[in-house]
Amino acid sequence: MTDEIRIETLEDAVENETAQTENEREENGCALTMPAMIALIEFIAKSLVDAPESVRVIEKESDETSVTLELSVAQDDMGKVIGKQGRIAKAIRTVARAASVKSDKKYKLEIV
Repeated sequence: MTDEIRIETLEDAVENETAQTENEREENGCALTMPAMIALIEFIAKSLVDAPESVRVIEKESDETSVTLELSVAQDDMGKVIGKQGRIAKAIRTVARAASVKSDKKYKLEIV
């Protein structure tokens, strides 16, 4: 079953992040939460495509140590998100991996 978590804007995600108490930040090492990671991927993808309203990021599967995020865009925009020889897709995955370094979870991004 697919659980969909949506944050409307990156600003909302950042606001939610800053609402954490100091104790919570120390416990998780200032790691991005799931809604903030989803907002980050959405922000990057919407910046690249012609139809930003069609960008969707959902949590596909998760377990204790890893989370799979599924990015879907309009068919016409697929090439813009993947890029030549997959370079853009690789860059997005690298940003997601870097953003989750301090997190206990490993994020995997699938583009469909």
